[in-house]
Amino acid sequence: SLKKSNIIYLSNQSVLEEQINVRFCGIPDKKAATPRKTTKVIPSIPLAVKDSKTTEYKILLSHDPKTAYQAAKHGIDLQVSGHTHGGMFWGLDILVGLMNKGFSFGTYFVGNLRLEITNGACLWSGFPVRIGHPSEIVMINLVPSSRLKK
Repeated sequence: SLKKSNIIYLSNQSVLEEQINVRFCGIPDKKAATPRKTTKVIPSIPLAVKDSKTTEYKILLSHDPKTAYQAAKHGIDLQVSGHTHGGMFWGLDILVGLMNKGFSFGTYFVGNLRLEITNGACLWSGFPVRIGHPSEIVMINLVPSSRLKK
């Protein structure tokens, strides 16, 4: 279970990592049911950021990259998403981008928000092929701003 694994499920919620002043905000995917429930929870960025302060660096975990425009309006600094699988292969990535407000894979900027979309580690069901968009696991290193060079 998530609890036994010490994993925090963020459903329209957030947690603050005080040592580095980073608030992790999470919203559920609009198509997914909550763990152990059959009901769907509507994703709400306002609920996820309601406890945040302007001095905190805010990271939004959102499966769907299309939420980036709303996230930018709510002061999110970084959004990490998946959903698109990078388009799986060259050509399909263009169609995937059109279906996802121009987002398919990689790094984008929406105002002050940085959006990172990972290709993911798996395949779409029924599409066991990847050409030009390999599987990936993204690692993000958080460095306290006091350690950054000016």
